[in-house]
Amino acid sequence: MKTQRTYPIVLVIIILASFSACKKKESIDYMHRFPQQSWYRYNILSFEVPVADPAKTWDVYFFLRHTNAYEFNTFDFNMVMNTPSGEERIREYHADIRKKDGTFPGTCTPDSCDTFVLLKNGISFGKQGILKVEIEELVPRLQLNGVIAAGIRISPHS
Repeated sequence: MKTQRTYPIVLVIIILASFSACKKKESIDYMHRFPQQSWYRYNILSFEVPVADPAKTWDVYFFLRHTNAYEFNTFDFNMVMNTPSGEERIREYHADIRKKDGTFPGTCTPDSCDTFVLLKNGISFGKQGILKVEIEELVPRLQLNGVIAAGIRISPHS
């Protein structure tokens, strides 16, 4: 008798799990790691993101993963985005890395913190192809220490 009672409960759990899996929105990260935890001034990062469905809208983020050794309160960078339809967008950004009290506002673990900057909100790309994003750090030092990785996150727009 116990197996007859648990069978409907297990079936309901499987059905609910399958519905929740269908609604899950997944982000895709494209990341460049810095082996010596240093980003050199003229090292421009380039990311290529395949665009399969031009009708979908996306949120595009830049993220910086850094350690406590990151010595500045801000991170300035330039972004150049070339869409598959041939449109070019260029903008300079200013990201707050450290609060006035010295703490980091990003998502942190004991070893590192992630800071996210929204580059484009709800963008569609017009046609299939490759989205190209270039990031140039603009901190006025030849070597920026305490940087573990930098990247682009593409998330479905909600």
